[in-house]
Amino acid sequence: MLLQQKIKKEEEKKETPKPEVDPETDTRFSDTKQYLTSCKQKKHKLEETYVPSDLTTVNVSTNGTEWTLRKEAAKALEDLFNAAKEDGITLRLGNGYRSGSYQGQLYQSSVNRIGETSTNKTTAKAGYSELQTGLAAAILGADTTTDFNNSFAKSDEYKWLQENAYKYGFILRYPENKESITGYTFMPWHYRYVGKDTAEQIHEAGNDTTFEEFFGLKGGDYEKTSS
Repeated sequence: MLLQQKIKKEEEKKETPKPEVDPETDTRFSDTKQYLTSCKQKKHKLEETYVPSDLTTVNVSTNGTEWTLRKEAAKALEDLFNAAKEDGITLRLGNGYRSGSYQGQLYQSSVNRIGETSTNKTTAKAGYSELQTGLAAAILGADTTTDFNNSFAKSDEYKWLQENAYKYGFILRYPENKESITGYTFMPWHYRYVGKDTAEQIHEAGNDTTFEEFFGLKGGDYEKTSS
């Protein structure tokens, strides 16, 4: 009887799915038509001229700028904001879709200001930013002093997002202590839409599982180029 109970418990355990094919050649991560799993980071690039075909304004409170996301992600984020409001949590949208050309301008400006090494920890080069996919967003809280800095991780808004964002299809894209995997430092405000099913599976995997870890993708820094 005890053996049967043990077997049953083991069968009930949920494990992170193993890739059925090589994730580095799987078109799900490069084909923008299969956009929910499209991976854009330091080892997976978009064409700098790429613009999602269904960008729409996200009708939520913002940091003063009107932001757009892909239609499905925009609707999901609106639902998330409404749910947070019902729980007494005030959120603001701090960014959304960003063009490849503008990303390049921001990157170069940062390099000029703080240098390439420091910039690469927080800012993507043109064509490497998830914001260009129209699926990523900065979710901020009511206190503007926590905007785009790690103090946001101590807020009630962040705690709420940690407990609820996955229910609406969003994951924390750059968790703490995962820089060697994601290529970026901890960004408690940066969320990525992957759809409810995938977000729930990543959440259930625990241990701040990253997009790269879940799908078995290479991450980290840019590929070195020969001089």
